[in-house]
Amino acid sequence: MKKVGTDIIDDIVCSHDIAVIAGIQFHADEWGSVDSFCGSVVVTKVHGTSRYCIVWRFIEVGEEIFACVQWFDVPQYEYFPNTLVVSVTVAEDDEQRRLGSVLNVKHIITTRVFILPNSDGVTYNLMRESGTD
Repeated sequence: MKKVGTDIIDDIVCSHDIAVIAGIQFHADEWGSVDSFCGSVVVTKVHGTSRYCIVWRFIEVGEEIFACVQWFDVPQYEYFPNTLVVSVTVAEDDEQRRLGSVLNVKHIITTRVFILPNSDGVTYNLMRESGTD
């Protein structure tokens, strides 16, 4: 327990591999270990645009849960007007810093994400199990 001013802070910080968000189970640090479905890739909205990211850890602070993330760049719609499949690469460092590395799980859109790596080894096609961009 720590006293700050007149407030007492007694939150415990815990790290988790798994988080259940609205009944969907997400796994941290699965990236690169599975071929088509990755429980560590999540989707959220940033300024009205769908953005995808890789979750490396889930952190629980008191009653709040956060995801430690690495962002993909802004999705490209290779099959537009079909927005079911998006094409992404890992975002550049300045974009990672701009978006931050912590995301409250309340902002995660609860859908599984399927992944198909392109032969270039840099680009990935992502598709949600439910919903579209």
